Amino acid sequence: MNRKYQSPTCILLALLFTSTGQALGEVLDDSLLSRQTANSCLLGLPDMPGGFTERRQVDFSVAKAGDDAAGLLRTYGLSISNYPVASQPVTRDFRRENVRLGDGTLDLHVNAYSEADGTLYSAEVLTDDTFKYASVRTVLKSSRTPGVVQGNFFFLNDNQEIDFEILTSTINTATPCVPAGIWAVNQPLTPGQSSTSQPILLSFDPADDFHEYRVDWSANATTFYIDGEQRAVLTTNIPTEFGRWIWNAWSSGDPCWSNGPPQADSITQIRSIDIFTGYSDSAASCPGTPALITQSTSTSGPRSSQTSSSTRPTSSPPTVSGGGSATNTPITPNTDSDSDIPPPSSGALRRMFEPLSWVVLLPTMFLV
Repeated sequence: MNRKYQSPTCILLALLFTSTGQALGEVLDDSLLSRQTANSCLLGLPDMPGGFTERRQVDFSVAKAGDDAAGLLRTYGLSISNYPVASQPVTRDFRRENVRLGDGTLDLHVNAYSEADGTLYSAEVLTDDTFKYASVRTVLKSSRTPGVVQGNFFFLNDNQEIDFEILTSTINTATPCVPAGIWAVNQPLTPGQSSTSQPILLSFDPADDFHEYRVDWSANATTFYIDGEQRAVLTTNIPTEFGRWIWNAWSSGDPCWSNGPPQADSITQIRSIDIFTGYSDSAASCPGTPALITQSTSTSGPRSSQTSSSTRPTSSPPTVSGGGSATNTPITPNTDSDSDIPPPSSGALRRMFEPLSWVVLLPTMFLV
C-alpha cells in the first residue's frame, strides 16, 4: 500500500511535538541563561561595578615533602623564578631548588648567609598569566628567622606594584629605618614620586600559626585583610596595567629594609592560595564583600626611598621553570578570555529543538 498522504492524526501529532520541542527549547534556554547569569560573577567588590569571573584555588594540604614542586605548580599555572638580583649590600639569587614542597605546604627557603659565598639564596613563585584587578588570598605561616622579607604582591614593574610584606626583623620591633608592623604598599605610578604605604601592627605572632593575608585590587583602591579583617585601604598609586602575582622570600642584608643577612636557614610556609581574576565590568549577579572604603593612607615613609621588594635585574629578564617569564617591560594582556564570550542569545536552544521535532516525526507523517 502506498503511504502518500498524512492522516489528520499524524498532522496533529507533528504540530504537537513541534510545539513541545519549542517549549522544551525555551525552558532549557532560560535554564542555561539563568545558570550562566548566576555563575558569570564569582566575587564582587563594593567600590566598583561588575566583578571577577574566574577563580583558581591552590591547595597544598595534600602535598608531601620531596614531591615535585615545579610540576605541581605548573598544573595551577604557576612557575618558579631562577635569576639573580644585584641587590645591596648583598646579592640575592632566586633559585629553583629553594622552592620545595613540605608535608601539606609549599615552602620558600632562604639560606643562611655565608660570607665565603657572598650570595643570599632565595625563593620566588609567580603566576604564568597576567591580569588587571584581582582578589588574592594567601594562607601562610611566617618564618622566625630575622632578616627576611616575605612578599605577596602584584608586579609589572617598579611603578605598577602592590606589596603585602612581612619583614621578620621588624614585625613587632622598630629599627631606626623601619617602623614596626607588616607592610601594605602601593608603589609610585611615576618614577621618583612617593609610594603609598601603611604599616599594620599585629596582635599575634605570624610565625606561630597560619593566617590568611588577602589583597583586593580594584580600580579605586587596594584593600588589605588579615584573617578576613580589613586592616588597610590605599586609594592612591593604584596600578592600572596587567601584570603577575608573585610570592617570595628573600634578603639583601639592607639595614633599612630586610635587615640581616639571616644567620640561619629560613622557611616561609604557604598552605593555600585563592585567586579571583577575570574582571568584567558587565558581570551580573555579583556577591559583594563586607569591605568598605573607609580610609586613605598616603605616606612617604621608608618604602618611598627603598628598593622595591621585587626589583628585577636590568640586564636580561629572569627565566622561570614551567614556561612562564617575568620581565621588566610591560606585559601584553591575554585577551582570549571566557569572560569575553557572551551567553547564548534568547531563544537559541528553542531554535535548536524546533528542527529536531520535525526530524523525528517526518517519517510518520507519510503513514495513513
